[in-house]
Amino acid sequence: MHIQLLLLMLIVGALSVVIVQMFWGLRADVQPKEAQLISGEDYYKDPFNRRLLVILTSQASGSQRIVHIFNNDQSVFQVIEPLDSVFVTLYGTQMGWNSPADIYNHQNGSARSVTSQELYSMSEIANSLLTCNMEVLPSENLFHRFWWQFQNEQSASAEYIGCAGDPSILTNCLTPLANLCGQRFVDSETSRNCLWNLFLTFRADDATRAQNPLPVTEKVVLDEYANCLTKARKNLIDLKCISKLEHSCLASKTVVLKVARGGMDFARQLLSMNPNVKFVYFLRNPLTSVGEILKTEDSSMKGVFSNGNASSEALVHCRRMATELKAMKILQESHPHSFLQVTYEKLLTDPAEQTRRLYDFLHLDIPSITRVWLSDPKLSVSPQKWDAFFSLEDAKTVMEQCKEVIDLADVTEWHS
Repeated sequence: MHIQLLLLMLIVGALSVVIVQMFWGLRADVQPKEAQLISGEDYYKDPFNRRLLVILTSQASGSQRIVHIFNNDQSVFQVIEPLDSVFVTLYGTQMGWNSPADIYNHQNGSARSVTSQELYSMSEIANSLLTCNMEVLPSENLFHRFWWQFQNEQSASAEYIGCAGDPSILTNCLTPLANLCGQRFVDSETSRNCLWNLFLTFRADDATRAQNPLPVTEKVVLDEYANCLTKARKNLIDLKCISKLEHSCLASKTVVLKVARGGMDFARQLLSMNPNVKFVYFLRNPLTSVGEILKTEDSSMKGVFSNGNASSEALVHCRRMATELKAMKILQESHPHSFLQVTYEKLLTDPAEQTRRLYDFLHLDIPSITRVWLSDPKLSVSPQKWDAFFSLEDAKTVMEQCKEVIDLADVTEWHS
């Protein structure tokens, strides 16, 4: 039975190359033999019944807590924030500077919807990781610094990380693009120009390139970038690093992705490709999330519009949370067993119960090593209160902006 399913996947995988190439094309840094996506006719069926989970969250949600649960499970292959690479790939931005606050909001503070190209790219990368088809991933994902930055959370990828070597490879390749495409993603003329120029460099056919010649100075920079990625990827192939990553994934029983840059629109698209995926929507009291964002010195977490202002940050943060909660309820009607809501506060105060809910949702037994970890009484702690971040006046402002999402989430702990 397993052999028949594998043969079916390989046959359909060959046909799906055409679909993949509609977006990725045969990238200058991707060899033709690699541009394959294993999928079913309409979706992927894993012959080994591997569990596929995406943790959807927002910035400063405390999601490291839920990630840590799976750190203890040696059968889990976990990837942290893989969707940042979508914006590096499409727009030539620097790694880690693609803030959800800028992805889901315009610079004037109005809500922004992700484009169809962004949405398709997010889903392709996520599905490729979930189905262990690493060879089709763009180099901007394979060399992303998050592989190295989150080594502890991605311990199953240790062999690949060691094989890939220098974590500054993509940083060095991207350096020439900094002046051309900017550091961070914002919906601007600069980003749209870079989207088009990178398309011409990597994915356009010869006729399109001939009709749309790049200015000489830009072409030099983009060719340098393409050549840098091509050389780096060839080294990955020669050392069989991508195969090591794929084998580590295939050896797992569960694949988990944690993403803050994808929402329910992404979930809907991914489910259309792969209905076996399950989603946890991980929430934290928006007052403390907004407080964390305002207090951090990490500028990449703050959007261009909010720029450290409490009212503006609360507006964009809570508007997106409310949008996602409404969209999840609609999705649950057609996918009643695909979504689970978990809150940061309940995970802190009762980690054993929330871990049980997670594993029940995946129809898995909690591994013994995780049970031992959960038996530690020091694991249960009380969450921080809003007054650790705000004055009473600022708290009232944030509460006013976040009233809708607090009502929608209906979390008892948020009203205390």
